[in-house]
Amino acid sequence: MTMYALNESKGMVVNMKIEEIEQLNNIIKTTNSIKTLYNKLYELEINNKKNTEEYNKTLNYLDMAIEVENSEYDRCKFNYEKSKRWMEYILIEMLHNKFCNNEISVLELNYEKLELRRILNCLSKYVNESPKSVFAEISIILRMLGVSDIEKKVEETHSLNYKMDRELKREMALSFLYFINKEISDNNYNNKYKNELIRTKYNLSFISKLVENNLFVDNFQFPNELNNYSKFIANSLDINDKIYENIKNEFGKSVAEEEIINILSINNYQYKDEKVKISSILRISLIKSSLLFMTYENIEYLNDIYDELFNNSMGDYKYLNNSISVDIVKKCISKFLNIENLKKLKKIINNI
Repeated sequence: MTMYALNESKGMVVNMKIEEIEQLNNIIKTTNSIKTLYNKLYELEINNKKNTEEYNKTLNYLDMAIEVENSEYDRCKFNYEKSKRWMEYILIEMLHNKFCNNEISVLELNYEKLELRRILNCLSKYVNESPKSVFAEISIILRMLGVSDIEKKVEETHSLNYKMDRELKREMALSFLYFINKEISDNNYNNKYKNELIRTKYNLSFISKLVENNLFVDNFQFPNELNNYSKFIANSLDINDKIYENIKNEFGKSVAEEEIINILSINNYQYKDEKVKISSILRISLIKSSLLFMTYENIEYLNDIYDELFNNSMGDYKYLNNSISVDIVKKCISKFLNIENLKKLKKIINNI
């Protein structure tokens, strides 16, 4: 028997078999158990019980729960079509199309429906790994170029793009956590701020398996160094240093520009709201993380653009009530314009 989920606004129907609904319910139960264990780890850490037997026991329980979760996904035998159908069902029927991506939810301290976000993240792997997600677009281009054995070429191209994109996202997330830890150690934040920053570490790990795999083996310590696996993948795929540098630079630049715009949209009055202030600390950490991906020349170019914007008459008027945000952006970029400081920051990256 098949069940149907209808998106009334667009008239979209998602077919879900009864056994698939049962499978999804089992995964939700397991995911809820994992979230409960994450909550306990967080509570233990903020109460100075990280180096205790109770914390280690909870880690062991989490390890077992993740094994159960992996078995649940294996039993479902996901492929591109099934995982895509499940994602559509969750988005339409369970989230009612009200969904923002994982990074935005973390930055805005939006912790609703985290369990469903984890499931969507797990399912997206099966969609993104499949060359079907890009086959139509790439195959047309390859046919125009007269390339033979199109399916094989699409798989090779997609594998390259997927692996690079996955590793860059993982490195960005881990460097983001590194700079959050720097914020905690370099500033005398009160417990509420500090606890929210620590909560970000656990929530980001919970919704991202890529981050979880890294943090779990280190007992959820904040990273103090970064392994450059994307460079290793680039080398294995014969991507030369210049192209790799450009890929990484563009990745960092897109994140930096987006988050700088988001910071600049916060006016002075809004900083009185504690949630906005904590969110701005997280966004600053992400800007720093993205600048770490960029070359000195590109950071300098970015600085010149905003310097010109802040110093012309239109910029002065536009950001008149956003002077705190302007100052934050200036200070953030200036730290990376100091060559010695930039070299010191880049030392946290280990080339594999």
